[in-house]
Parts: sequence; C-alpha cells; structure tokens
Amino acid sequence: MIIQPLLCVSFPRSGACLLEESLRLTMGDAFVYCEWYKEPFDPARHNFLKNHDYKLDFEPPAGWQAILQLRNPLDAVPSWFDLGVSFGTLVDNYESWRAWAPKAFEHWRRLAARWRDRPDVRAIIWHDELTFDPRRAIAQVVEIMTGVRPTAVQHPPLRAPSSRHTWRFFCSEDFRQFAKSFDPPVYDASP
Repeated sequence: MIIQPLLCVSFPRSGACLLEESLRLTMGDAFVYCEWYKEPFDPARHNFLKNHDYKLDFEPPAGWQAILQLRNPLDAVPSWFDLGVSFGTLVDNYESWRAWAPKAFEHWRRLAARWRDRPDVRAIIWHDELTFDPRRAIAQVVEIMTGVRPTAVQHPPLRAPSSRHTWRFFCSEDFRQFAKSFDPPVYDASP
C-alpha cells in the first residue's frame, strides 16, 4: 500500500488524538505517526504529522498534503482552558479565563482562516463529525492517504464528554464578544 504523507493541522482539543488512534487501528503498521513536539520528525519514516501551528507559520513538508481539524470554538476553547487548568498552567477562576479566552478564540479564528482555503488542504475534519460519525470521517482521511476508500474502519471507544464546565465562567456578554470575532464562512455563530 502506498501512503501519501499527511499533515494534520489541528486546533487543540479538536480530536487529533482520536483521529490518530483510529488511523493506527485501521491502517496498522502502514501508519507511522509523529507528534512533532514529542519526537524528532523524520519525513523519510513518518507519514502522519500533527501540528497545532501555534505561531501560525508552520508549512507542510515538501510534497505533503494536509487536513485541517477543527472543533466548534465554543467547545474547543473551554476544553483547552480546562486542559491548562489540569496541567497547572492556568488558574481555575474567572479572571484567568477572561484574560486567556480572547487570545484562544483569536487563535482559532486565525488558524482556521490561514489553513481552510489552501490548495494542499484536502479536507476539514470537524470534531462533531469525528465523534458522531467516526467511520465516515476516518474513511475520508484513509482515502486521502491511500487513494482507496476503506471498506472497514476501526476506532477506539468514544470517551464521555468531560465533566468539567468552563461555561461556569462564560456569560452572555462574553458570548456576544467572542461570536463577533468568528469568520462566518468557517463557523456561523448566529442562532
């Protein structure tokens, strides 16, 4: 099987780990993953690279295609905040949320705008697609990598949503302010 190497540009907390686990189960040893910040990247060995493009300057290796993996920002940003709290890098209070969240929402907007229309981006994989219809989303990515639509895919058991609720810090004025910054072609924040 010939594998087309693929870059996964993912906003944090958008399901990249679920996608990676699913591709590993579906493709077996043909799938060679590199989590760029945990190990050195070797384009001769790896065929799937995840990057959050925090600095908004990352470029795919020559000849690689890409997918953009996103989650509704009103779910992804609070989940990313909760992850920071669990790692001890953010304080679990409204002041911390209020100082951090606008930058995170702006990063979501800029990441989506930077990657969504690039010719090397073959698909946008939404978190909701991956969690509500994982077989279709996984098959789409396998087809991008192999040129063949798989007849069967595998995925790990889906996890229950987190019990943490950053929404406790989220007031309607916050929602109005953050929703104004969304780019409607990527995410429509209207009711």
